[in-house]
Amino acid sequence: MKVDRLFFQSLAIYLLLVCFIISQSSCGDVISTEDSVQLSFTPEDIFFQEPEAQSLSSEVELTVTNNGSSTAIITSVMLEENDENIEVSIVNQEAWNGEVRLRSQEMATLILKWTPTDLNTDQGSVIFLGIGQSNQVNFRSAELNDLPNSGSCGDGVLQDGEACDDGNNELESCLYGEIECEVCAADCTLQIGATSYCGDDEISEEEACDDGNTEINDGCDDICQVETGFNCDTEGCFPICGDNLQVNGEACDDGNTEINDGCNDICQIEAGFNCDAEGCFPICGDNLQVNGEACDDGNTFTESCAYGQTECQVCAADCTLQAGATSYCGDDELT
Repeated sequence: MKVDRLFFQSLAIYLLLVCFIISQSSCGDVISTEDSVQLSFTPEDIFFQEPEAQSLSSEVELTVTNNGSSTAIITSVMLEENDENIEVSIVNQEAWNGEVRLRSQEMATLILKWTPTDLNTDQGSVIFLGIGQSNQVNFRSAELNDLPNSGSCGDGVLQDGEACDDGNNELESCLYGEIECEVCAADCTLQIGATSYCGDDEISEEEACDDGNTEINDGCDDICQVETGFNCDTEGCFPICGDNLQVNGEACDDGNTEINDGCNDICQIEAGFNCDAEGCFPICGDNLQVNGEACDDGNTFTESCAYGQTECQVCAADCTLQAGATSYCGDDELT
């Protein structure tokens, strides 16, 4: 009887030791097997509702319960999805890293998040792998007509999926004067903004003209304002002929648009004249009689009357008509 008692005591100690080594838990736990572990899931099928307003995602809590008689050992949790864009994730992933042990009637919660990036309906499974068992819970998502961020873009709150949010759904332009910038577009993405600056050959609200450069003395100055002596329109800038102000593009400007006075009706110098800041004057001696000349015989000498004439008019050196010097027989001058 003493030998039998020692035998059974040794056997009990041995079984307890084996139990401890295999389960790595208290000696009261029973090793999980496929027959003794019964995991249940609430809900049995996961359905992701359409994200609420001002939210880019929706979440579902999946409760895992061990209804079996032994400890369930879950070694890993995996997600399988039908979409190339992975849109379902585990929020509390850290809690499920490594082995998760559930004793009989013990529960654990897995939090799943769906963040849609396209309009496709997502379907897949959550797979639980463990010692002696494997389980899966299927999920599917709601059908969408619009992406969630389309409703929140423009509210002034930067959220997931937005590169920017300036409080509206308009595509702004760069500030006047900037030659390049990034702006927040209508869909809350960053884009290259449209520019407006002096010298871009486009007349903006801040400009009276824009001739495509920032040069001065061409009608439109370096801050795109019309210069004195010019008129500007969408075709460009043009001198005002006849305003008595000679500017680039004018050879003269005598204060009028008359012709035959040296400066014509488009402010160009007429043949037979010289013009300067004082005005336009006939060129005496060029053999071209113009306004302001009584004559022009091609030289600037004062001729005399022909011999024998007792009187005559000649073209003087200043292109005026004068009485010419005479020479004839009987004038008491020996010629």
